[in-house]
Amino acid sequence: MRRLLENGFDDFYTGELANELAGDRNSITVQDLQAYEVLESQAVSGEFNGYTVYSSPPPMSGVTLIQQLQMAETAGLTEMEPGSALFGHTFIESVRETYRDRSRNIGDPTTNPDINTDQLTSQAYSAGLLEEVDLDEINGDSEGIEASTDDQGNTTHFSIADSDGMVVSATNTLSNFFGEGVMVEQGYFLNNHMNNFAQTENSPNVYAGHKRSRSFITPTLLVDPANQEVIGMGSPGGNRIPQIMSQVLIYSAHLDSLEEAMNMPRITHGTHPETGERQVVVESSWPEESMEELAAMGHDVDTFYTAVYFGGLQVLVADFEEGQVQRITDPRR
Repeated sequence: MRRLLENGFDDFYTGELANELAGDRNSITVQDLQAYEVLESQAVSGEFNGYTVYSSPPPMSGVTLIQQLQMAETAGLTEMEPGSALFGHTFIESVRETYRDRSRNIGDPTTNPDINTDQLTSQAYSAGLLEEVDLDEINGDSEGIEASTDDQGNTTHFSIADSDGMVVSATNTLSNFFGEGVMVEQGYFLNNHMNNFAQTENSPNVYAGHKRSRSFITPTLLVDPANQEVIGMGSPGGNRIPQIMSQVLIYSAHLDSLEEAMNMPRITHGTHPETGERQVVVESSWPEESMEELAAMGHDVDTFYTAVYFGGLQVLVADFEEGQVQRITDPRR
């Protein structure tokens, strides 16, 4: 790392450091490193609870978050009692539908130029997804939801506001602990995002050279121009990130308090680690009666997970009218 400080980042992509790395790894060439470039992409956007939501574009998961928020508002989730079986069922089935849509449509836009994010984040499209949700029983069919290995916990999020009114929401991930667990002689770890490519040939996320894999990271800004307020937020949590974030925002719309929403028990859609079957995972503080009702509806409900499993939101609320910045942290990490 000292060499990067002394020689600059060009050394990593085009200089001596690039030649050394390529010489040590059969799968990386000097041409690969020279061809890499940082892309500046326009954020995807939608509306929720009076805010304009700006979130990460494909191949990240801002589209999925916005769909979940808009479906929740249309379905009345913001009016339902948090922790109730009706809330849990409606939320889980909506999440599953957005993940199915993610599998169908989200990939690297440089190799999938037909991705229409304006359509995918429209209120009408979200309403169409909601029509596939049955409020009385589960959709036991997992067809169309690609299995994901993006289930690791080594993601970091931070949000920053400055005195000029700039707010940044940034998420960084290695996927697994220390990436691949391989430290090269030059002194840094290789990441393991290759695991995030799909295994099916017809997926927009199927592997190809110079292609960016899909990711569940979802750095997000919510803007209320009327009150000159900006919320920056994001979380670790692997494939649960969008649903963790949307759930806290749905709670906050019901409770009118982000702090209180942060401490509410969480429910997530997942898959059983051994069987791969669909599963609902709740925190141990989720109401027992609600768990029993969810099980009676056909959900496989499990609570055997640590607090770390349910993410660790970092939220910053910048009130530029009052000149104040509030930090709201998640007690789970």
